[in-house]
Amino acid sequence: MRWDEGKQRWTSTWTFRANPHDPPLTHYDLECRVTDPRNTLATAAAGVTLTQTVELRLKPFFAAAPWPLHSLIVCNTDGSDMLQVPTPSLLPSFVSVHPDGKTIAFTDTQYAANEFHIWSINKDGSGLRRLTSATTMAAAGGYSPDGTTYAFTRGGRVCLMPACGEVDPTPGAAAQLPPQSLAIPGGTTSWRRIGFNATSRKLIVTGRINAGADEALFTYDRDLPGWHQLSLPPISRALTPNAIMYQACYSRDPATLNQLFCIYYTGSTWAMCLVNDDGSNLRPIVEPTGAGFLYSPALTRDNRGILYQAGSQVVHGDFNFATATASNPQVISDGHNIHEIATW
Repeated sequence: MRWDEGKQRWTSTWTFRANPHDPPLTHYDLECRVTDPRNTLATAAAGVTLTQTVELRLKPFFAAAPWPLHSLIVCNTDGSDMLQVPTPSLLPSFVSVHPDGKTIAFTDTQYAANEFHIWSINKDGSGLRRLTSATTMAAAGGYSPDGTTYAFTRGGRVCLMPACGEVDPTPGAAAQLPPQSLAIPGGTTSWRRIGFNATSRKLIVTGRINAGADEALFTYDRDLPGWHQLSLPPISRALTPNAIMYQACYSRDPATLNQLFCIYYTGSTWAMCLVNDDGSNLRPIVEPTGAGFLYSPALTRDNRGILYQAGSQVVHGDFNFATATASNPQVISDGHNIHEIATW
């Protein structure tokens, strides 16, 4: 931006460049204003150049796998521009969006053949490829925020592989687990999506303990390394028919690095809360829709939006992380049973 002495006004030239192979850029309310009520800039700023930085961001979206249709959809967080991503002959569940905003991973749940694999596909429907090689149960995965790692469950353990997938075994050889395979102390993994904290160094995992009778939350620190069971009481899976007791995701803001957005069963109803990843400082979140069954907690990239499944609806609302309050709920879908929400 510069002062044009001849025209006696401020002028600005904008140039936007993007890789033609990238998705379309959508920006938020781009606006530039200069206010000078005393006209001081006009008399004193001849020859002075003002530099202004403008950030262009891809519009947030989420991916989900409707049940029991087993399809893959993407749409904006307000529910607009809903599209189905073609996955021929596959049955998507447990979706996750890569930090690049282009790639979506999901579990192909072939129940009849008892085969479960992790696949990835580009948001535009191109590049469909399988990421796992072994034929044992591989499900409920998620990308790390740094984009390097994909964590999933297999054989009751947590497995970590490169985001590009695991190497196929030698033809004829027995399928091997990925190089890093982690067992929950005294338990096994539940089929709940595994999540990372903002630094990609901690994982949040729902585990089954006491011979599978109860569910509890565990974190795994990749730097120490070691497991830690949150000091929240284990909940019996016999309390509800669907046996979904705990689900949680990490804050996406490094300023609240060790805090979790958690959905859990109280013994009579489902509730939402913020809680530290050691189980301390539990702060209830008032569920604004009044729905009973809650599922699939998710936060937008800036931690200012909250998404979750409430019954057969997906709800998006504003979220104040500091006060643990949700407001302005908007129903994104009604009756489609969209679930397993993954935000970007």
